[in-house]
Amino acid sequence: MTKMVRKIRPTNYWRIGEHESWFSDMSLQGLHLHKMGTNLAHFKKGDPKRIEYRIEVTDRKLITNAN
Repeated sequence: MTKMVRKIRPTNYWRIGEHESWFSDMSLQGLHLHKMGTNLAHFKKGDPKRIEYRIEVTDRKLITNAN
């Protein structure tokens, strides 16, 4: 069973680069982004690895995961 960890997101939502760096830093700690909510980010615990995250702004409410 995969362990899920929830963390409070940085509050400056418009600072996209800051979020991208934060998600990448979390992956180096073994926390890989699974789902993002309004205030919380949900991570799956796994092996530490370097993942570069990029955020794309859209007006669609449902975005499918490429994985």
